[in-house]
Amino acid sequence: MSFFSDFIAGLVRDAQSFGVSPTIFVALYLATWPMWYYTLWWVVNGWHNKDRSKMVRGVWSNRFATVLPYAYVLIAGGRGMPWTWYAFAVGVPLVTTSMFLRKTKDDV
Repeated sequence: MSFFSDFIAGLVRDAQSFGVSPTIFVALYLATWPMWYYTLWWVVNGWHNKDRSKMVRGVWSNRFATVLPYAYVLIAGGRGMPWTWYAFAVGVPLVTTSMFLRKTKDDV
């Protein structure tokens, strides 16, 4: 049980350093954790069954689950983060996901 309490305490410290509500940040993080694994299953299942629509839905859902807690930080907190952080947090996931889907278009 020590691992879990240490993990939650680390998330609370992160939220405080980001300048956001620890309760909301931890809740978003824990709520999206199972979603991340489930949507990863969509990706693998779509790839295995050659179902491109399922794979695409899984990839974008997985990206959403990954960035949701941190999007909250960017929107609600940020403690004066420079605009480049916002561009990086939105641009990199969009570009890399689009590149991945374009590269795998012929494989699925």
